[in-house]
Amino acid sequence: MDKRVKKQPAPTTLYLADGSVVSGTIFLAGQSARHSGPETVGELLTDPSPMLRFKLGADRFQLIGKTGIAAARTVSGTRPPGFYANVHATMTMWGGHRFEGQLLVEEGHDRVSDAVNEPWLRVESQGGLVWANRNLILKLETRS
Repeated sequence: MDKRVKKQPAPTTLYLADGSVVSGTIFLAGQSARHSGPETVGELLTDPSPMLRFKLGADRFQLIGKTGIAAARTVSGTRPPGFYANVHATMTMWGGHRFEGQLLVEEGHDRVSDAVNEPWLRVESQGGLVWANRNLILKLETRS
């Protein structure tokens, strides 16, 4: 009997703290342990494992240390359940990466400081969803 959890591939670009950028695929569980619906990128990034399994092409995999991931961008990412666009934000990250878009905050919270208390900030940007590691943000600018 196969006890592995069926995972869905999600094309993702990782922006690393050393300035490098890697494109490939992550794998998300079809059902989240925290809410109804599939696992989110944020849930994968905050799970206890220190390494992220990342597929590079047809048969190559890397394990990437999560503490070195400045941001992860999914092109077809959907807004996480319970979040809404609050303010326009521009983030400059370790490694020189820069993202601009709508900062998402959890329903019931109205302040930018509520969003930055989360380990991974969420920004809708250029048709995708960016998950930014708050520990690797150099500068965050917002405007209404």
